[in-house]
Amino acid sequence: MVKINLDDGRAMVKFARKAIESHFTGAEMKAPWAIKDILKKDKGVFVTLKVHPGKDIRGQMGYTDGIMELSRSLPEAAESAAFRDYRFPPLRKSELKTTLIEVSMLTKPKPAKGDPLGEIEIGKHGLIVSDGNSKGILLPQLAVERGWSPREFLSRTCMRGHLESDVWREQGTEIYTFNAETFAEEKPGGKISRVK
Repeated sequence: MVKINLDDGRAMVKFARKAIESHFTGAEMKAPWAIKDILKKDKGVFVTLKVHPGKDIRGQMGYTDGIMELSRSLPEAAESAAFRDYRFPPLRKSELKTTLIEVSMLTKPKPAKGDPLGEIEIGKHGLIVSDGNSKGILLPQLAVERGWSPREFLSRTCMRGHLESDVWREQGTEIYTFNAETFAEEKPGGKISRVK
């Protein structure tokens, strides 16, 4: 696992919220000093926005690979989830008080070997399915929230990438698993906990 302590996880969620708020206020973004060492790392990160209290998705964006330091990728993922997720209109300032912020830190994706159905552990693994042109990505917690089996999780990951639901069976399709450590607000701008 990624092994982030709770205090650092809380600081990262607050940092993501400030990145979104700065879009409306124009305030300069400063990385929290308390987590400066973590923010120097190149790790995959996703930011998910959910509507409170129903927890419907309101936006989600991120990076599966550590292509840049978290000091850049985390606020960029937060802003993209709020304003550039094509599935939703840009977040309005008035929605901040009803929006939950969730930050997931990802391990490096590993290629599945052999039968992926035997390798996927629901609640532990997130998935990436790629046919070379398109790529679907789903975080580990989604399979738990929806009660999916490994087969359903694979199919849904394919569909997330606008692929045929059974393309994961085809030779040449690349399947990767990754782990994630997730921290989320319980109420908008409120207490932050580790997601189990």
